[in-house]
Amino acid sequence: MVKQSPFSFTSEGLGSVLRHYRRTDSTTARAKEWLEEGAAHGSVVLADFQEAGRGRFGRRWESDSAQNLLITIVIKKLLPRPTLLPLAAAMAVYDTVLKIESTLDITLKWPNDVLIGGKKTAGILIESPSEGIYLLGIGINVNQENFPDGLSTAPTSLLLESGRRHDRAEVYSLLLARLEDWIPQMEAADFIASYTERLSGVGSEVTVSGEATGLFVGVSEEGGLILETDSGRTVYFAGDVTLAAQSGD
Repeated sequence: MVKQSPFSFTSEGLGSVLRHYRRTDSTTARAKEWLEEGAAHGSVVLADFQEAGRGRFGRRWESDSAQNLLITIVIKKLLPRPTLLPLAAAMAVYDTVLKIESTLDITLKWPNDVLIGGKKTAGILIESPSEGIYLLGIGINVNQENFPDGLSTAPTSLLLESGRRHDRAEVYSLLLARLEDWIPQMEAADFIASYTERLSGVGSEVTVSGEATGLFVGVSEEGGLILETDSGRTVYFAGDVTLAAQSGD
């Protein structure tokens, strides 16, 4: 059910139109439906609770009701290098968390997980139904106090790390503002360098998707992970990255 929303963001771009659901299966599913109805660029679907929220690799995204930020944004824009959109979104989330809690140990995990103290506090999932159209799904753990056992990556929240609750509407506004800043910067000459400065694992031995192990050399101009092994260098555009020392855990 769509509800009257306390969330707002004054912009002619992202967040100019919002559909806020108390409960739904997933914000991306609702965004797809809206897209078929003619959703404009920047339209946002927000949910207090998702019954079927998804993360990368089809993993379930666990979130207590009305505690976190769960959104999908409709992006209608021809991007010269769309593989950089996940990185730009990660930069926006990183800066949002940093603005709220500047003393926390915030890093990025390639390609677009946001970590605090090595624990996952935000994830990003992007679908592209057609050329020039992207559904940018972002989940940020804001006020969640407990998480289920057995999750693939140790989770955390802004509440658990800072010891205080946060206004989800404030997180929402900050995030959209930072997305407005970072998406246009994707073509900047120093974009990859700025992203890499925030990235964990560079220069370390890592394993990609439990298969290839080598030195994480850096990130390509298209956003791929550059892995150096005895056989040479390989660029990955998808995969789950772990430090080699942890890959057998």
